[in-house]
Amino acid sequence: MVFLFRAVYLNSVGMASLIGLACLVGLTMYAYYADCDPHTAGWVHASDQMGPYFVMDILKDYPGLPGLYICSAFSGTLR
Repeated sequence: MVFLFRAVYLNSVGMASLIGLACLVGLTMYAYYADCDPHTAGWVHASDQMGPYFVMDILKDYPGLPGLYICSAFSGTLR
């Protein structure tokens, strides 16, 4: 029974940190695109494309790094 409570506690700490990081990324994108919204400008067509667009926009001066990020993000979704 103690192991169950420990697992629930560790899961809640992990999920809280993931949600916190996602919120920080959202706030960073909001601050970066405060003057121009890529969605209304027509650069992206859906709101779920904002994250990869943000990474490609920030890391465009570093060759290979945007591709490495996108590759790791896609491989993280695989099972």
